[in-house]
Amino acid sequence: MTDAAQDLPGAYAARPPPAAPRAPPRRARLQAGDLPPLLWRERAPMAVVAAAVLALGLIAAAAAPQTYTAHAMLWAPGGPPLAAFAAVDPAARRMKVEPDNAGPLVRVSLRDRDPRRAAAALNRLSASYLAWRAQAPAAAAAALEPERQALAARLAQADRALGDFLARNGIADFEGEQAALAALRGEAEAQRSAAEAQLAERQGAAGALEAELSRLPDRSELWRDEDNTAGAKLAQLRVQRAELLATYRPDAVPVRAVEHKIAALQQAMATGEAQGPGAERTGPNPLRQTVASEAQQAQADIAALRRRRADLDAQAMRLAAASARLSALTPDYLALSRARDALAASLSEVSARQEARAQGAAAAGRIVKPASPPAHGKNPRWLILALSVLAAAACALAVGAARARARPGVRTRSVAERTFGLPVLGAAALRG
Repeated sequence: MTDAAQDLPGAYAARPPPAAPRAPPRRARLQAGDLPPLLWRERAPMAVVAAAVLALGLIAAAAAPQTYTAHAMLWAPGGPPLAAFAAVDPAARRMKVEPDNAGPLVRVSLRDRDPRRAAAALNRLSASYLAWRAQAPAAAAAALEPERQALAARLAQADRALGDFLARNGIADFEGEQAALAALRGEAEAQRSAAEAQLAERQGAAGALEAELSRLPDRSELWRDEDNTAGAKLAQLRVQRAELLATYRPDAVPVRAVEHKIAALQQAMATGEAQGPGAERTGPNPLRQTVASEAQQAQADIAALRRRRADLDAQAMRLAAASARLSALTPDYLALSRARDALAASLSEVSARQEARAQGAAAAGRIVKPASPPAHGKNPRWLILALSVLAAAACALAVGAARARARPGVRTRSVAERTFGLPVLGAAALRG
C-alpha cells in the first residue's frame, strides 16, 4: 500500500490474504501385526513399569504370613445354625462350617498364624457354640409360654361360651341330636309309607270280602244221606247169578236173564237213574260266616292302620319342628364351634413348637473330634508371585501400547500406506 493511499480519507488498508486452514493430523491406522515393533521401541518404559510391579509383588510375597488351619468334628442335630451363634459371639465368624455326609455331623475349621492358637480357639468356640445351643432352645421354649397361656385362656372362654349356648337351648350334643333327628325322620317316613301300603292292601281286601259276602247265600245244605238200594239189589243179583251158574250152564236162559238185569241196573246206576233222594239238612252258611268274620277283621285292621297313620303324621310334624329349630340354631353353633376349633388348633401348634424346642435343648450336640494343632501350614507367596508376574506383564503391555498410540507420525511403511492411502515409494532411516 502506498503513502498516497494511506492519506486518502475512507481508504481501505490492504490486508494480506488469509492463510489456508491446516488439515487435522491423521491418526495412524494400526493393526495387530504392527504392535510388536512398536512395543519393542517402548521396551525401556515397559521394563521400568514391569520391574516396579514385580518389586511390589516380591515385597508382598515376602511379607505374606504362613497360616495354619485347625479342623474339628461336631455332632449337632437340628437346632440353630452356627451363623446365629456368630451374631452372639463375633469371634465365631472366623469359623467355617461345611456339613458332613454322615447326617448331623458338622465339620468346622479355623485359620490362624499359630497352629496351637488355631486349635485352642476352635475348641473354645465349639464348646461355646454347643453350650449356646443348649440354652437357645430352652429360652425359645420359655418365650412361647405366654402365647400358650393366652391361647389356653381364650380356648377355655370359647368352651364356656359354647357350653352356655347348648345349655340355654337344652341341647346336650348338637351333632348327635341332628343325626338322631335325621334318623328318626327317616324311620318315621318309612313307617308311614309301610302303614299307607298296608292300609291300601287291607282296604282292597275288605272290598273283595264285601263283594264275596254279597254273593253268598245266608243258608246252605249241611249234610245229605245217600240211597244205597240199587247197590244192594246189584249185589243180590250177582249172588243169584252165582247160584244159577252152579245149576245151569252160562248160556242158559235163567242165567242170561239175571245177567241182563245186572247190566241194566249197572247202566241205571251209572246214569244216576237208580239213585233215589236221601235225607238232607240245611243251616246257616259257614262260608258266609267265615267271609263275614274276615271282613270284620279287615275293617278293624283298617281302623287301626288309620290311627297308626295319624300317629305317624303327628310324630313327623314334631320331628320336623325340632329339626327346624336345630336348623335355626346351626349358624350360631357353627360360629362358636369353628372359633373354638381354631383356638384349639392354634394351641396345639404352639404346644408342639414348644415341645420341639424343649427337645432341641436336650439334644444340644457334642464334640466328636476335637481340634489338634495342624502340623503343616499354608503360605500364599507362590500365588502372590504368580499374580505379580501376570500383573507386571499386563501393566507393561498397557504402558507400551499407550505410548505407541500417543506418539505422533507413523513408524512403519505399512502403517503409512494404510494411514494415507498411498503407496510408499521409498523410506530412509533417520540418523543423528
